[in-house]
Amino acid sequence: MIGNMYYQPEKLANWAEWEHKFDGKIKSDDELDLAIQQMVESLGDQWTRYVTRLERIRVTQEQRAGLLGLGVQVKKDENGAFYIDYIEWGSAAHNSELRRGDNIIAVGATALAGKSVKEANELLKGEVDTTVDITYAMNNGQKRTAKLAVAFTADQEVIAQVADNNLLYLRLPDFENRRRTAEFLNAIKGVGEKMQGAPVKGVILDLRGNPGGEITESLVVASIFLKDGVIVTSKTRSGRVYSKQTYEVVPPLAFSMNDAVDGSKDFIDSLLEAPMVVLTDENTASAAEIVTGALKDNKRATIIGKTTYGKGVGYATSTGPTGGVVTITGLEYLTPSGYNLARKGINPDIESDHPRGEVKDVQLLKAIEFLSNKDNNK
Repeated sequence: MIGNMYYQPEKLANWAEWEHKFDGKIKSDDELDLAIQQMVESLGDQWTRYVTRLERIRVTQEQRAGLLGLGVQVKKDENGAFYIDYIEWGSAAHNSELRRGDNIIAVGATALAGKSVKEANELLKGEVDTTVDITYAMNNGQKRTAKLAVAFTADQEVIAQVADNNLLYLRLPDFENRRRTAEFLNAIKGVGEKMQGAPVKGVILDLRGNPGGEITESLVVASIFLKDGVIVTSKTRSGRVYSKQTYEVVPPLAFSMNDAVDGSKDFIDSLLEAPMVVLTDENTASAAEIVTGALKDNKRATIIGKTTYGKGVGYATSTGPTGGVVTITGLEYLTPSGYNLARKGINPDIESDHPRGEVKDVQLLKAIEFLSNKDNNK
């Protein structure tokens, strides 16, 4: 599968060398798993990976034993230093002063120097109801210690509510599946019913910490707010054949409240026309970036927050012969303007940070202020 669909064929120039490399050398499932891992890791692609059956079992056992991840993942830079690559929304790390890009020096009394990325991420766990000390350095080199309280990360909820000045605040935690999208649509519909179909004056779509999910769900969500225009262009490979597919919203409106509310047309129209802000941060990724790029490039929304994660790829999974799972990067996509955001992310129109230790939601307040000023300037 990798040879046929991996999205960067230039990395497969020596792939044929693997075909007979282990002939007569593999005597057990564990050795086969190791061979597959070596093949996959040779690509140097963080998204294409192989998780063995035993690793999957171990994760389940750790969770049952009350050993949880802290919601932070690290990578190594060219100098061998570990830096935070991703922070899970609502996790122990998210509720701390840690930020993406911080250098992790030690976990508890264990220094990370000399560790592999896998070993470092294994250390970033703890038992429920305990505290883990993380020694880190900020961009300015200043060292600090964050005390992370280990607890189960609460399931993130869809939020749809009317804020001050008749602004509609929408939070979508992920694009995991059709059920999540239906939950989002129903929440919007519920607000429309409460407002008796009256239009909103502005829309805030909060995609901070949204890790993405299914591309099909991002298309549905983008279509709620776009009258027309391209949402995204995807590119896949099958052998020597590349395929491009452009997803576009065209009139008539693809999204409908099914006339559930008398006079709801004004409310629905306002979702397409009212001034709009998308909130992003460094952990807005994948399908969430598709929606962000569509709304930005079609000049439908103003992006406020931080540059997004930069995961401009999609992948497929397959179960191996021993029960392990291989994930293959097999798709890349472009925003409507033709921008490839992979490893770069989408820059906000208005940059707004969330200061360490700040209790108030500075970015949300910035969005409310921006939309309120737009309404006052009419």
